Amino acid sequence: MDSINGNIFKRMVLRLIRPTLTRRVVVALLLSFFIVWLVLIGNDYLTFKEQLQSNAPQRAVAAALLDSIEQVIPSDTASFAAVIDSFINQLRRDSELQAENVLFRLERLNGTVVYASPTIAEFPIAAEFTQGLVNVASNQYWAAAQSGKQWRVILLEPVIGDHTLLQLIGAELLPSFLIAFPLVLLPLWIAVRRGLSPLRFFVKRIAARSPEDDSPLGVNLRYAELVPLVTAFEGLLTRARKGIERERAFVQDAAHELRTPLAVITTQAHLLVNATDTASLAQARTAMDHAIERASHLVHQLLTLATLDNEAQPTKGAVDLVELTRQILIEVMPVAESRQIDLSLESAEQLNITLDVTAFHSILDNLLRNAIAYAGQGVQVLVSLSIVEDEVILSVSDDGNGIPAEERDRLFNRFERGRHTKTHGTGLGLCIVQQAAWRLGGTVSVGTGLESRGVEFRVKWPVVGLINRNEDSDCSLW
Repeated sequence: MDSINGNIFKRMVLRLIRPTLTRRVVVALLLSFFIVWLVLIGNDYLTFKEQLQSNAPQRAVAAALLDSIEQVIPSDTASFAAVIDSFINQLRRDSELQAENVLFRLERLNGTVVYASPTIAEFPIAAEFTQGLVNVASNQYWAAAQSGKQWRVILLEPVIGDHTLLQLIGAELLPSFLIAFPLVLLPLWIAVRRGLSPLRFFVKRIAARSPEDDSPLGVNLRYAELVPLVTAFEGLLTRARKGIERERAFVQDAAHELRTPLAVITTQAHLLVNATDTASLAQARTAMDHAIERASHLVHQLLTLATLDNEAQPTKGAVDLVELTRQILIEVMPVAESRQIDLSLESAEQLNITLDVTAFHSILDNLLRNAIAYAGQGVQVLVSLSIVEDEVILSVSDDGNGIPAEERDRLFNRFERGRHTKTHGTGLGLCIVQQAAWRLGGTVSVGTGLESRGVEFRVKWPVVGLINRNEDSDCSLW
């Protein structure tokens, strides 16, 4: 039982401390009220101080007392002055003002004292001390004096300490703020609750959808501040829908591409088992080797594409780009020589930069093998490397068969091969080149090759920094 109660209490505490927009608004409003309260206290404090400096309040009170006394019968003046003294100080005590009593003295114009508060009954007050600050019995007072036809009134008001003054001003303003706060909070809380209701509806619509449903939500949240949320979510659904479509198309295309070499392997394996003569045996073995090589190359290309499509941060290293290019050229040289293709490199002696070596290797290797496979026998293939305005430029050009202009837009699609080519391939090489170029933060373009013939593939990427990747490309594996 104790365990159940403990869990309930824990859930309640977690619910109370969990951040909510409503609680945030309430806290912000409370903080705003507190700041306004402090500002008003400060303003009243400064105003009060300015009035004290001008001595206006004391002079006004002294003048009012003098007017009252002038109307009293001279024989009753002392008694009236005593009543006034008692009345004023009683009002101060009722206001809980933590200070000394106001001192009051009434004298004739000739200096004869008619009435005086006990503290200043025998205290001499020079004329120069009847305006401004004076010290009486180790206490400071604001002094004011007013003279009439018969009388002179001297009023001494104790100087109030800053702490007491701020306390009094704050206590005076606080009740008004306590009344105003709930009156402001209630409409604001209703507005927030009603304003968030479309968002709660939006969440319910999302929660009610099945995992397979990627259709548009079709929700209108009314408020301009919430429209970007719906737009962003609809955009996310659109990208997810396209990604799923690409995934399905990829699986279908990959299955189709693998079907042919696997069918050849199956057929040739059957012929190899049943071959009765040496010629049939050799022919079946050769055909099987070609089919296995094609299937292996396709699987390798798919794995390369999957690696490049991974969103993980690429691993970069400092390399001599020229030396790395020479090594890749040496790797493909035997295949080029078998087709009597002349490979050449045009670059500086060294280009030391930092880059993703795997991505660059995929780019150059696939471009070279594409050129060797499709440019034609006996052509020239030129590899060019340079750095122009903080951009690395790699181009692979040939003077071979070229690519018709109407087919260039589809070159980077998966499993896309030229309509007129007779060379068997996977159709993934240029797709890999594009993905690897994006991995480097660059782009790839197609142009005319050497001597206005053939084709040129040009890859550019920044020496420092990355550019935005095109997530809507059909070349993406997923």
